[in-house]
Amino acid sequence: MTILPLVRFLTLFRVASRALRWARMMDIAQE
Repeated sequence: MTILPLVRFLTLFRVASRALRWARMMDIAQE
């Protein structure tokens, strides 16, 4: 079993969580 898919999944998850957090901060700033 290779670790590459797992690393790729973790990277995508980290980027997605960061993007959601940034978008949430932008929504709070607009209010």
